[in-house]
Amino acid sequence: MFHGAPDEQTDPVVAATAALTELGAANGFDVEATSDPAMLSEATLGEYRGVVMLSSEGIELSGEQEAALQAYINKGGGFLGVRDAARAQEASKWFEGLVGARIKGATMTAEKVAEATGTGRSPAAETPAKAVDGDPNTKWLTFARTGQLTLRMEKPVAVVKYGITSANDSAGRDPKNWKLQGSTDGQTWVDLDTRTDEDFPQRFQPRTFDVENETEYGWYRLDVTANSGDAEVQLAELSIFGPDSVEQPDPEIPLEERTVDLVDRQHPATADLPLTWDREDRWLDWADDPTGDVHTVATLEPGPDAGPTTNPFQPLSWCRDYDGGRSFFTGMGGTPESWQDESFREHLLGALQWTTGVVRGDCQATIASNYKAERLSKVNTAGTLDQNGEQHGLTIAPDGTVFYIGRGACATGPIVPWSDPNVGLGCGTIHQWDPETGEAKLLTTLDVMGNRGSGDELVKNEEGLLGIVPDPDFATNHWLYVYWMPHENIDRERRVGYRTVSRFTYDPATPTIDQSTRVDLLEWETQIHSCCHAGGGMAFDSKGNLYIGSGDNNSSGGSSGYSGNNWTQEYAGISFQDARRTSGNTNDLNGKILRIHPEDDGTYTIPDDNLFPVGEYPADKTRPEIYVMGVRNISRLQIDPDTDWLTAAWVGPDAGSPNPELGPAKYETATIITSAGNQGWPYCMGNKQPYRDRSNEDASVLTGWYDCDNPKNTSPRNTGLVDLPPVRDNMIWYSPSGGGPVFPDRGNGIPTYEDDEATYTIPWLRGGGQAVMSGPTYRASQVDPESDVAWPSYWEGKWFIGDQSNSNNRVAVTVDPENLDAPVFMEDLRQIIPGGRGDGLLQSWMDAKFGPDGALYLVDYAGGFFSLDPNQKLMRITYQGGAPTPAPAASATSIQGDPLTVQFTGARSGGVSYLWEFGDGSTSRQANPKHKYPRVKNYEAKLTVTYADGSKATVTTDGSPSCTLPDERETVFFGDVDSTVENRDLGACNIADLFQDEKEWRTHARFLAHVESVAKGLYDDSRISDRERARLVDAAARSQIGAYPGGYRTIFDGTEASLYDWFQAPGGKFTLEPGGSIRSQGGLGMLWYAGEELGDFSVKLLYRDVSAGDHYANAGVFTRFPNPNEPGDVECAEGQSPAWVAISCGHEIQIYDGPTGEPQKTGSVYNFDPLGLNTGGEKPKGEWNEYEIRVVGQQYTIIRNGVVINEWENSPGQQSSRAGDPPTDLRQFDSGFIGLQNHGNADLIEFRDIRVADL
Repeated sequence: MFHGAPDEQTDPVVAATAALTELGAANGFDVEATSDPAMLSEATLGEYRGVVMLSSEGIELSGEQEAALQAYINKGGGFLGVRDAARAQEASKWFEGLVGARIKGATMTAEKVAEATGTGRSPAAETPAKAVDGDPNTKWLTFARTGQLTLRMEKPVAVVKYGITSANDSAGRDPKNWKLQGSTDGQTWVDLDTRTDEDFPQRFQPRTFDVENETEYGWYRLDVTANSGDAEVQLAELSIFGPDSVEQPDPEIPLEERTVDLVDRQHPATADLPLTWDREDRWLDWADDPTGDVHTVATLEPGPDAGPTTNPFQPLSWCRDYDGGRSFFTGMGGTPESWQDESFREHLLGALQWTTGVVRGDCQATIASNYKAERLSKVNTAGTLDQNGEQHGLTIAPDGTVFYIGRGACATGPIVPWSDPNVGLGCGTIHQWDPETGEAKLLTTLDVMGNRGSGDELVKNEEGLLGIVPDPDFATNHWLYVYWMPHENIDRERRVGYRTVSRFTYDPATPTIDQSTRVDLLEWETQIHSCCHAGGGMAFDSKGNLYIGSGDNNSSGGSSGYSGNNWTQEYAGISFQDARRTSGNTNDLNGKILRIHPEDDGTYTIPDDNLFPVGEYPADKTRPEIYVMGVRNISRLQIDPDTDWLTAAWVGPDAGSPNPELGPAKYETATIITSAGNQGWPYCMGNKQPYRDRSNEDASVLTGWYDCDNPKNTSPRNTGLVDLPPVRDNMIWYSPSGGGPVFPDRGNGIPTYEDDEATYTIPWLRGGGQAVMSGPTYRASQVDPESDVAWPSYWEGKWFIGDQSNSNNRVAVTVDPENLDAPVFMEDLRQIIPGGRGDGLLQSWMDAKFGPDGALYLVDYAGGFFSLDPNQKLMRITYQGGAPTPAPAASATSIQGDPLTVQFTGARSGGVSYLWEFGDGSTSRQANPKHKYPRVKNYEAKLTVTYADGSKATVTTDGSPSCTLPDERETVFFGDVDSTVENRDLGACNIADLFQDEKEWRTHARFLAHVESVAKGLYDDSRISDRERARLVDAAARSQIGAYPGGYRTIFDGTEASLYDWFQAPGGKFTLEPGGSIRSQGGLGMLWYAGEELGDFSVKLLYRDVSAGDHYANAGVFTRFPNPNEPGDVECAEGQSPAWVAISCGHEIQIYDGPTGEPQKTGSVYNFDPLGLNTGGEKPKGEWNEYEIRVVGQQYTIIRNGVVINEWENSPGQQSSRAGDPPTDLRQFDSGFIGLQNHGNADLIEFRDIRVADL
């Protein structure tokens, strides 16, 4: 646990240290607190399961210390950051990624640059603009030892500080002497700051410099008058900081009680906490919202002063699998008292358990890049609907087949005139998407009413094909139910049609839908003179009851966009502006959620607990099919398969704002329904907010307000009961100005409906253009457990809601099953379901469902109502993330130089205990055991990991021993002694590979015992005869191996443990690969072996070039250099970074087999004794090569694949071909260290089986 000096911190690090130490003691952790950054070294960090970083103001980690932390994370380490830890390593992009976000106002912001220009010639990817792009991984380079970089600012600014960040490559290219100059016209320059003999010891190192200046300049120029010795100048970033950025006062963060939403119900840090948590703290804000880049486990609800633009989903605690390890961050803990809060301690304990790996958790579920959105249906062939209709809904069969419907638009256009017998004749398309073939197909087109195009409400028509759902026994009977208006039944004189629920039979073999299989279950008369509100949505519950959403078939135009209760307008005696005729009428099926039980014979029965059970109400005043009344334009409904709850949403009227005389504005409504009832329209909306009634003699005269508890339908258009069921509250409602508006009581139980008096309980959920769409509830119980695209269980029980007209309203809703009055919290889905026009974007959410594969399927309505659009499509969003981490991981690497011994690695699995079963009857309870097999054979090893919560996970790996580079000689040799025994192929090894004749042996007797043991095993396995066994032992005895000092000792054998004494000098790194090799990444840097300083020696290693395409890796082996971290006072090391100590003081033995590019090829002593190609021993790119370098005195011998390719003497008086490099006079060392070069991102090379011998 690392923190800065307590008296220099704003955060309460003393209280934090005490609390975390107590947590550790109580839960099996040893916790060590320190303020010493030297503890952040590779050697030290390797001893710990986790790192906690608190506030560390006043401490800047060195490049080496940050590299050590990065290496620790790379190897699977865990990190927990708390609050002001996000201020640390201000210029480090890697560290910013580790913590996930920066605190708003905590870091300086560079002034904006309009244009950057530079002197000299630059590579195409390393232009001046790269120096001001904010990315230290890019750079400006000029092919000269001096150079000028000029910045034209977006607006004049007085520089008070500037920053330079070193780039990735040679430290010799860094600026050393320079001037910063300013200009008001770009012509005349004033010196502002001069620096000499500056250095950048680390790659990507940011340094800042103060400037005494008060003048605003529009141009700044960095004039580099000398670099650090190379032929080029480079830098990664040049930043100009003005007074507003530098002189930011630390904001006073008030103590405030807020509500924390624990949105992740499964992560160890939140699983046992309540859904919400009210607590006091000093709440931070973030410079950039990390939503979508991190996995959020807790969010902070807006405070009392929040407005519509306040982020309602502000992440507070988050985590992610980062750069090979695990990172968790929390913004809580800003007061000493908070560290005594048991809930906060429980939160931190779960974070510690996950980051240290003792329990597993999913930190990938809300990271946007883990989701893939793709278009499934193609664009229609011109003049056809072969892929898409006017997208209106979808349903998914148990086998994953997606059926999606088009409402009514046709490729031939609308038919408008009522005089035309085909008026409104539309195309109700049913398509399928086959998950096996990935292809969409048009199954049938129903002739529907509804194709009259756009226009006013007396032109447009919303009827058509509006819903589809498979029968509960679809896998057997292939029945599909649809909700539609057949064109054949319309009456043009009365302008009515019949909304119909029909059943069709699908033929999966063809596949088609034969319209002759149609069976009509239910139909009812509906006016079609005026638009709108046909509704849509169908679903079955677990009892086989079918729910149908029927819109209110009404216009609120006669009521100024408020209650649709103007009874005067009619056509052929049928009112079309009074929803009391429909939605508020107990004897009408429009504006309702209907519930019936379809029977196999094509009839239906009525469930017992519908709203108006048969026999309990007058049959001429009620319809028994009604389950819920008082809905307007019900857009979607679903059944939660685990609870049988009905989730539904409906679109509100048109009023843009509340009116004190008429009532509330238009409310989009979404709610969960568990019983029959009245949701209010057109009498009340939201949480029982009433509308104004009208006179039955003169509809322009307003009368009293509706009574939501005792509503009465007194409309002259009513054909049902007068006394209606009481209105009940809805869960979610939102208006153009915000969500959940409530108003003061004006004194008689009626809200004031004054816009400026509204309190918006969900202010960010707002419309303008708005059309709410209820979506599915995610349930893992419905998902194929073998699916590799299923959304993770994080989403369990979360209800998805979208908006057809507003892509900002895409949320996942969490509810308390014990209290369905209001949502507990919502989460933003826009990062995962992005809006916009394009194949991977959802422009207009019309319907959504999860398939049995656990992927989310959606239909995109695109743009323009009642029409076709090439962006209309079926799309799918799949999950590409992995399993919870740490995932059980087992790997096996044959020990290089000990071929029957295998190093098993399981520690990256996390956990608290391990059981290895090696496949030969042996076991181990170590995390990373070594096991010696009795013979070369195929073995499968199994690892069972137990976690702190008692869960277990099992994983297998191939444990079969193998040899790195088989000895291909025909007979078995011991040194130079030929046994004459055939060197037979044993599979993964030859016989000769099993004898370790190059190894250091302390005595000859020990070597003979080794040979006798291996020979006996070969004999017992019938691999050799008894006579061959004797010849092997005899040859080994004659070899005298071990009788005298000598032989090779392995310093890297393919295991992580053998890398303990290897250290990376910046930049770049080497990574341990699964096969036991180390691979270079980035550069320029060096991995050097600090385990021993070598005198006269031989080093043998294997290398292979794994660079992409036609590129060849540039690499090398460094020899005979002093300790790069402490070189002493040797002249060659003066002013050099660690990697450059090796370059300047030792010798690089080059590896480069490319036909072009670098002229110094493999075997060259770099810059002193160059070689070309074809020197001998070459192998094709990608194959392993054996490389030996022998150094005796100052004599170098380089051998590749058994061929001597260079011999050279490091005698004094030789000059480097690179100007400025130390000559051989300064490289006359009798001993030194060895290292491996990593040159650059494209130069990918692997090394393995590294051995040294004293000569």
